[in-house]
Amino acid sequence: MARTSNREQRRKQKSDTLVPADGKKIYRTVIYVRLSVEDERKIANNTVENQIALLKEYVEKADNMMFAGCYCDRGITGTRFDRPDFQRLISDMKQGKFDCIVVKDLSRLGRNYLEAGEYLEKIFPLYGIRFVSVSDGFDTLYSKPMEDGMIVPLKNLINEAYAKDISKRVAVSKENQQRRGEFIGTQPPYGYIKDPKDCHHLIPDENVKQIVMDMFSWRTSGKSVAEIARKLNGMNLLAPVAYRIQQGMEKNPKYKDVKWDAEVVTCILRNPVYIGDMEQGYQKGALYKGMPDHRQKKEQRIYVENTHEPIVDKEIFWKVQELLEQVRKRHNSVRQKYKDIERREDIFRGLLYCADCECKLSFYRRTVKLSSGYHHYYTYLCHNTPYREECVKKNFKMEKLEQIVIELINTHIRLYLDKEALLQNYNRKKAVSDVKDLLAQKLETIKEEYAAIEARGKNLYEDLKENIITEEEYISLKKEYADKLDSLSEEEKNITAKLSGYSENVCISKDVSADMKKWQGFQVLTREIIVAFIDRITIYSPEKIEVKYTFENLLIKMDEMIAERMMLCQNQ
Repeated sequence: MARTSNREQRRKQKSDTLVPADGKKIYRTVIYVRLSVEDERKIANNTVENQIALLKEYVEKADNMMFAGCYCDRGITGTRFDRPDFQRLISDMKQGKFDCIVVKDLSRLGRNYLEAGEYLEKIFPLYGIRFVSVSDGFDTLYSKPMEDGMIVPLKNLINEAYAKDISKRVAVSKENQQRRGEFIGTQPPYGYIKDPKDCHHLIPDENVKQIVMDMFSWRTSGKSVAEIARKLNGMNLLAPVAYRIQQGMEKNPKYKDVKWDAEVVTCILRNPVYIGDMEQGYQKGALYKGMPDHRQKKEQRIYVENTHEPIVDKEIFWKVQELLEQVRKRHNSVRQKYKDIERREDIFRGLLYCADCECKLSFYRRTVKLSSGYHHYYTYLCHNTPYREECVKKNFKMEKLEQIVIELINTHIRLYLDKEALLQNYNRKKAVSDVKDLLAQKLETIKEEYAAIEARGKNLYEDLKENIITEEEYISLKKEYADKLDSLSEEEKNITAKLSGYSENVCISKDVSADMKKWQGFQVLTREIIVAFIDRITIYSPEKIEVKYTFENLLIKMDEMIAERMMLCQNQ
């Protein structure tokens, strides 16, 4: 079947169907595939690959569909709609990249009755999206409100009930395993491996067993967890996650250089798995409700004694717990002492990075005793500094960082507004006005030529049926017209973009320009301002930082436009 070129996609951002010469609509069709964890446990007839093959074949056989892409979520429950590729699908839908969605069955869309219904009955129709569920024989293009309109909610209700049932059964099964003392985690604790004969049973890892024993011994001899971490790094021993990568148990290479730190050491020293006991149920969620996992209180966890071979003597283990508890109580007493002191918000959270290890900096409150009393201040530290020799010590006080950032942002606000004013001034000059008129005329000519060729193209099929042209001429002319339309469409797009850059009221970005004017000359730094202007701050030292702004590319674009207009005026 003959199909038109992608010129409509290029000319319009909204979702339009493609219309070939014979008048039949061609839907730009994407397929959506989802496979839950429960599905993965089943036989291979419901794999992602099989779903994709089935749906692609369906689209290819349909005479009014054109395959436009695939979206896939693997190992994600259907009760939640914050799935990565589903969210990407929705984003692309809003940009008009397709106008039809095909799924294997309604449960692939989701098992939550209310949300699935919202998409089917409101959101998809709002964007003009045709929705097809292959196994259910449901197609919104041919649906009958009195028939299919009743079936769809019913099927969604059944799917939701199924999801709840599966979730409950899986949760009960896992809890029973935990109460039997079976290990159900993905990765065994450091110092253990899964028994080759029984994956729910742990056996000591002879490669690192001694390291665990040494850690407990060092703690009982008086070494702090920070000192133990430094000692392990000094011995060039791999941290747990780096060790798992080396052993092929982990696949994410970004963790291969992770070092030991106090938190990792503490987690190992507190884990009763090393005395042969199994404590599980640290995290718990409600899958069928779409609730994420949350940390369980100690009394809510499942504890089973003597489930496997111990690595550490119980007397040593409990001695270590006493020492750790003493440290915890000291820290709590300090916190209690200063609990009434107002805590400041970490306005830079998530945006500060260490230049040496690429880790995010942590926010700390410091207290120092002066002759006038206690003084409190806030600082940013790289938590890797005590454990990595290559990580230069960073101790950046919040107040100092605030003042630097205030000055930097204000400087860039002035720079942006100056460039904007300069552009507006250039745009009022005659040379630029002449260029605008010339571009506008050229744009109008292109539109007229486009309309003429498009009209000729629509008559081709009629000419073929009336034997005015041969089939070979029809094919040749159709391709010629399509290529010409593509070329004109691209030229129109470029001229339109260029012409918009000559607007009397230059505003490269309305949002950025509004923020610049709103915050011009500010003196108090807030989280809102930081998020609006800054993408990232890299800390090299207390004397050197690097700031990446949200509007850097816009400044570059403005410089290019200014240079262009300056040249026009000079050549006048």
